[in-house]
Amino acid sequence: MSAINLPSNHLRSVSASIYLIEKTIDELEEMLKTSTEPITYKMVNDLEDTEKERLLKSIQQIRAFVAELMQKYKLNSEITYLSRVLNARKSRMWEILGDTTSKRMKGYGNLPEESAQALDNDILALTKLINLL
Repeated sequence: MSAINLPSNHLRSVSASIYLIEKTIDELEEMLKTSTEPITYKMVNDLEDTEKERLLKSIQQIRAFVAELMQKYKLNSEITYLSRVLNARKSRMWEILGDTTSKRMKGYGNLPEESAQALDNDILALTKLINLL
């Protein structure tokens, strides 16, 4: 396969698109393979095992084609450090929880003191658990 040189603007766009496709198929593959039961939502498995296998094979074909495109267009892999991703996700969780305290939710109206204290304590406990990551 001969390589194709794209102008830098096009190269960035193609690279970003291919990256997002790979991230999406990673998520789909995880959903198809996992047996974890979510707590805050329900995912109803309405797929037969044969359909899951077909989808997983399709994902592998997509992944192989993405690898070909990376070579064909001379795209560089994005280098990401797991520790940085973990810290970014922790920061996001802290941010979400910080906005979920009784003080930060005053725009929705005041909570009774007992409810506010219970909520704040639970948010603090969850934050401490996240700190263990």
